[in-house]
Amino acid sequence: MRRPGRLDAVAVLCALLATDRGRAEPVHRASPRHVERLRVPDVVWLPAGAFLRGSTEADSSEALHACALQIPPPLRGLCVEWLSAEHPRERVFTGAYGIDRTEVTRARYRRCVLDGACRPSAVPDDDPRLGDDRMPVVGVDRSDAARFCRWAGGRLPTEAEWERAARGTDGRIFPWGNRFHPRLANHAERWGLVEQGGDGFEHLAPVGSFPAAASPHGLLDVAGNAREWVADGWNPTTRPTTRVDPSTRDGSGGVVRGGSWRSPPFGLRIASRMALPPDTADVETGVRCAYDPE
Repeated sequence: MRRPGRLDAVAVLCALLATDRGRAEPVHRASPRHVERLRVPDVVWLPAGAFLRGSTEADSSEALHACALQIPPPLRGLCVEWLSAEHPRERVFTGAYGIDRTEVTRARYRRCVLDGACRPSAVPDDDPRLGDDRMPVVGVDRSDAARFCRWAGGRLPTEAEWERAARGTDGRIFPWGNRFHPRLANHAERWGLVEQGGDGFEHLAPVGSFPAAASPHGLLDVAGNAREWVADGWNPTTRPTTRVDPSTRDGSGGVVRGGSWRSPPFGLRIASRMALPPDTADVETGVRCAYDPE
């Protein structure tokens, strides 16, 4: 709750942060929802349609080999378990929806904090590695991410919505195609190591730093940089669906997609899924919002 006497000042500050030289942020397509335009930056709108979700056996076999090379020996026994959660390969239909073109930046998230609707990130603003306003916000748990998306007039995407927007319709392995390229994503060469990995960034990168890696639908940073919360709860025996199963939404595990700046190449594949406790607020995990049509 804001302290008395600060309401006007906070409102003015929020308005100034939401504009650039007096102009509202660009909107890719006008949102059909009646939300404040200053809260909705570049949004990609997808019509109802189908896509290929999950991994083929050939994809998994190649990823299994890569996993064994790219993670520490004590964890290599988990490779089969991780990859089995990507099956079966199937064609899935989603309704129409919108989704942020980029990950939510620290500057955008701060507007929600100043508005009193969000908790501050667990990562301080003065952190030189992760605190730049242009970088994706990290240090938010799943409830923080969902709270921000509600404030922005949206919600967390389902796993199916996230995967469709990241992959397109042709079943590709990475957003840019079927072969990994070390300079098209912010990642690590091996799991959890702080190193450039050939991409030019040691830690987080400003959102949109890899325009050549855009997904077929135009989304940026869906491989690496910050992994992203989705609405579904973790269930390795149930593939993600168009609608979130209420029994899994608040289960013992949350789900993050897309890999992070500390993930090796095999963890940046679009089909890769990872379970994470919903109260995790670490240096790798951020948010991208989805929006419903009227």
